Amino acid sequence: MEQVILPDAINLEDDAVAILWEDAHRSPFPHRYLRLACPCANCVDEM
Repeated sequence: MEQVILPDAINLEDDAVAILWEDAHRSPFPHRYLRLACPCANCVDEM
């Protein structure tokens, strides 16, 4: 069985949303990347 690693913190940075994990790994997601990946009607064709 795989070990589940949960988020320890979620931080809003100037250019990204960063998730800090229990194992000290950091996963930054740039704002533009998140917006381009969003399928909602408000975001589609926005960029």
